[in-house]
Amino acid sequence: MLFAVYVPIISSDHYAVKDTNTYCIILDSNITAVLHYTKSDNSTEQLRFNISGYEDGSCSGTQYINISFESYIGLKKSALTIYFKQKDDLFQISNFTLAAYFEQKVNATESRHMYVMDEHAELDVSTSSNEAYKCSEAVLNFKGGSTVTFHNIRLIAYARLNTTDFPENQEYDICQLDVRTSDLVPIVVGVCLAALVIIVLIAYLVGRARAKRQEAILGDAKTKTFHYAYMLIKHEYQFYLRPSIVGRTRAVKAFLRKCQFYLLLDTVKASGSTRIDAHVGGSERDVICFEAGHIARLADGAAVVSQGGTSVLATVVGRHSSTSDTADFMPLTVDFQQSASAVGRIPTNYLRRELQRNDADILASRMIDRSIRPLFPKDYSGETQIICKPLAVDDDGDPVMLGLNAASAALTLSDIPWEGPLGAVRIALINNEIVVNPSRKNMKISSLDLVIAACDDGNRILMIDMDGCETGIEKFAACIETGLQAISYLIQAINKVRDSCGRQKRQNICGEIDIDMIALMEEMQILYGDQLYHILTDIEHDKLSRDRAVSALGNHMLESLKERSTPHKLRHTFTNLLKKSLREALFKSERRCDGRKFDELRPVDIKMDVHKKLHGSALFQRGQTQVFSTVTFDAPSAAFQPDALSQLLGAQQKKMFMLHYQFPSFAATAISSSVRTSRRELGHGALAEKALKRLIPEDFPYCLRLACDVLESNGSSSMASVCAGCLALLDAGVQMKTPAAGVAMGLIIDKERNDYRILTDINGLEDFAGDMDFKIAGTVRGYTAMQLDLKVPGIKPEVMMESLEQARNGLEHLLQLMRKAQPFCRNHFKSTVPVHETIPVEIYKRHIIFRSGGYNAKLIESETGAKISVEDDANISIFAPNKVKLEEAKMMLTKMFESESEIELVFGAMYKGEITDVLEHGVLVTLHKSMKPILLKNSNLDVRNVAHPKVLGFKVGQKIIIQYLGRDPNTGYHRISRKTLQSASLPIQNVYHDI
Repeated sequence: MLFAVYVPIISSDHYAVKDTNTYCIILDSNITAVLHYTKSDNSTEQLRFNISGYEDGSCSGTQYINISFESYIGLKKSALTIYFKQKDDLFQISNFTLAAYFEQKVNATESRHMYVMDEHAELDVSTSSNEAYKCSEAVLNFKGGSTVTFHNIRLIAYARLNTTDFPENQEYDICQLDVRTSDLVPIVVGVCLAALVIIVLIAYLVGRARAKRQEAILGDAKTKTFHYAYMLIKHEYQFYLRPSIVGRTRAVKAFLRKCQFYLLLDTVKASGSTRIDAHVGGSERDVICFEAGHIARLADGAAVVSQGGTSVLATVVGRHSSTSDTADFMPLTVDFQQSASAVGRIPTNYLRRELQRNDADILASRMIDRSIRPLFPKDYSGETQIICKPLAVDDDGDPVMLGLNAASAALTLSDIPWEGPLGAVRIALINNEIVVNPSRKNMKISSLDLVIAACDDGNRILMIDMDGCETGIEKFAACIETGLQAISYLIQAINKVRDSCGRQKRQNICGEIDIDMIALMEEMQILYGDQLYHILTDIEHDKLSRDRAVSALGNHMLESLKERSTPHKLRHTFTNLLKKSLREALFKSERRCDGRKFDELRPVDIKMDVHKKLHGSALFQRGQTQVFSTVTFDAPSAAFQPDALSQLLGAQQKKMFMLHYQFPSFAATAISSSVRTSRRELGHGALAEKALKRLIPEDFPYCLRLACDVLESNGSSSMASVCAGCLALLDAGVQMKTPAAGVAMGLIIDKERNDYRILTDINGLEDFAGDMDFKIAGTVRGYTAMQLDLKVPGIKPEVMMESLEQARNGLEHLLQLMRKAQPFCRNHFKSTVPVHETIPVEIYKRHIIFRSGGYNAKLIESETGAKISVEDDANISIFAPNKVKLEEAKMMLTKMFESESEIELVFGAMYKGEITDVLEHGVLVTLHKSMKPILLKNSNLDVRNVAHPKVLGFKVGQKIIIQYLGRDPNTGYHRISRKTLQSASLPIQNVYHDI
């Protein structure tokens, strides 16, 4: 029996030291380090990290190589230096040092520490001068227990090589570790080869005999068919069988299915598992593991990303053919699917299974979509689906971040055309300290929640999603820098996984140059280019008139060129010409289509307190984008309460402030029959909610719902909702920390001129033809929310920061206009605002309100609209629509208490009661016909232990004397006893009451 073992090949870092014309030192290895250091509290800590950087050195005298590196985990620019010596015909390592510069955040006692060689440690790195050294693992030991480990090392010193690569005929001295493990290799190989020869010979003889028996049946046609099917299946093309190939079509199809099965089986058997770790921090929790090749192997790409006890599987499947010959969109679907089994729970719905996804899953899906979509080729239109499924989630896990990185890894490993990989991290600001990928517990105390996705080793930003507490631009820039540095480690890990088990990318058939389409574009440019330019630069046009003019020109084009191509191709080409013309007109005229400068806002109009009946309202108009916002106050019980599973997964939390964004079809002159909230509405509402939620007072007594209805839309409706929502809150009397506003920034890139323009407050046409939609919300002190969407494969951090600086001017101008419309927050709530009052109610009287399923409480609510709830052990809370309704509710409560008034009993007094029921654990005694029966337990029936009341001869209707002992302080129930009357040691009040 033969076993084939697949061993992934992981690329090593390469270093070389050059003399004048030749190279004297060459080193290939993956280097890791473990450094021990002392903290300021005299405790010992260790750092684990990878060493990867640039080299220098010397070839004269004592040769050495110096590797300079930086590590996010807490080291600034540090250096590993290795010295060599040559004696007789050998070279060996003579000394080594590591100069570490610690960052302040690791709290080390020394900012710089020199680690030196442990003189007592064994060092087996030596060889003859004309040979190189090779070992699977070599360790350098420093004093104090610190180590540097070289994995898969190849090393040569005192050499004279013309290139940085090892010669093909290079001889190696193998280290003792590998020599021990390789002694059995020749024997094993010999046995395997002998067995292989025997198996092949037997298979040949059996196959030859079988072929002779079947030759008359199958003939030469089946042999040709097998070869034809094998080539087609192997290259994954679609094909159809013709009767001319083989006479028996059904038999051939069955043969093809069998052939495809064995090819698929060979693919599964040949795959192996690869695991690569990425260190993005200094602790064990900051290690992110990428695994592939062992799970979901029938998908085009699959990867599992883990951190701590949290693991997320991402799979990607893409069709090989496009949805149409000239698709106007990339049919990408991303589904993030939380699982109850990932946290060891069973769903609580009636089917006990995952049903409709919640808002948090949809928002996570949108975040992943926005990150990966820009990296697909521009002309690629193959239908693609990505599924991210958490396999296990621990208490501190962040499945969304792991899912985003897993989606990147799956796409990178697949054969789908994609210009990745990308990496993503979450940044928190805790006590003004920047933390990468914080735990869920730390996120609750963080003043910043920033998600960054980037590619190209962190040099190009793809997506930003930010929720902060008025974060300043300097601190935000520092967070971006830290996040991009951590992302570079993730990208390196994904690249290593790709080198090990990635597939070759398939040909992008959709992206092939279509000569006919190019000629059609040039023809349209000649015929309609000037007219389009005039329409796009005429500042007298508004949205409707410009849309009508473009539509009329497009209809004329379809009619005049209908013989030239299909209507779909004509419309597609005209759309591309429209985008191209708008971009060229912007650079040529240095003005926008509505005549504004690049940093100029559209005209703003604000109306406050639009409807007096509402608790708060505002109408915000910016250009032809109009949003009507209303505030509703309600009882705390009306707060959003997520299910227990969502809270356990960390997906949703209780919310006392909710912002709901609604975009009806008439706002865009469209017709729609959909009544469900779209993913876009959820995303825009969540962004506007982030912009305002940290400005609401934490001790605000009401539950707040802010409804933002878009009545007209010409771009940037979500940021208009931020402005309108803030104004409505001020009108309602909510004492916000400070007002907030929002603006959407755009970007137009000219690749030919290597130039770009940043646009403030983009309209719908600029959003349609532009390369960026950067939504930014903030106050005078800092930013509260951001969302970066791109259509290009990333922008440089400098361009992003320039957009932030330009947006700051727009936000300040908007806040000035808002202060003019509403200089101050309303001093008091409107008379229509609900009122709240707490009244004391004895605990034993609460059953009057809440008995029979809360019948009386519901009766009061139906007649007055007042909601009654228990506040604590001694009080109840009444939440009424206004003061009048509050008084009505209190009157109804008073009448209920009076009608249910009970006879006052004297503590310690004796009363005669009648037994109304005999139970196993006691008897029910009625003291008065207007009172409820009171339970007299077995323990209080007699001074003797009583197992059942019948032992004492009690019967229904029997009269007994009891002593009243007051009410239970916890339940409010009456307490009575017969035993106390029989005990001579207990004081008894000689009072008898007959009621």
